[in-house]
Amino acid sequence: MRGQPATHYRATIDMAKLAATAPPDQQALLQGQLDDLKQVGLENLPIDVWVDSEGRVVRMSSTVVVPDTGTGGGTISLDIELYDFGVPVKVKTPAPKHVMGIEALLGGTRA
Repeated sequence: MRGQPATHYRATIDMAKLAATAPPDQQALLQGQLDDLKQVGLENLPIDVWVDSEGRVVRMSSTVVVPDTGTGGGTISLDIELYDFGVPVKVKTPAPKHVMGIEALLGGTRA
């Protein structure tokens, strides 16, 4: 990527198994979020990943079709490109009014 060779991998993430891979203190929270996704028919997540010669993920891409379950359906595409490894960065946390949880994106399926 960015002019450098990378190996492309394609996989499908089984959402039902994902929570079990999280640290024990985070499993319940993750399971709740995965349950929300399951309610709208997202049980598997297809993903494409590119890895450079140093074993670093340099790109990820995923597209899922969200079925219409009464709150509207659609397509969600996510493309992430990672580069400039090792460069110092400054991160500013966004104001709460600029942040939302996945439940809001899914039509408020969570209480």
